[in-house]
Amino acid sequence: MLFTKAMKKYKQLIVFSLVALFAAGSLSMAAGQSEQKPDEHEDMETYEVIVMVQPDEGGEVEGAGEYYPGEEVVLEATANEGYDFLQWTDNIQGFVVSSDVEYTFEMPEEDVNLTALFVELIE
Repeated sequence: MLFTKAMKKYKQLIVFSLVALFAAGSLSMAAGQSEQKPDEHEDMETYEVIVMVQPDEGGEVEGAGEYYPGEEVVLEATANEGYDFLQWTDNIQGFVVSSDVEYTFEMPEEDVNLTALFVELIE
């Protein structure tokens, strides 16, 4: 009888330990600590967003650089004193892509070459 009680306690301890280990593993995986996700861009080539400012003294642009295809690109133009932002122009195709200060697009599988065009304010 004593042996049976000891075995029962031993089984309870094993079950409790397994439940505790499973719960701890589930919590750490839910927190992203145990399971590493593969890098979704591991084998992808990056492409470049090249932005020119016209005229040079007209303003500044943020957001140029390298991006993966499908990645969201956000460009923002800031006019210097005495200038106003006019438009974003595609330098390859030659057309206006946006007249908004902030221009957002999905990166294609090729380089993007744009100009941020500013105009001087007349007093």
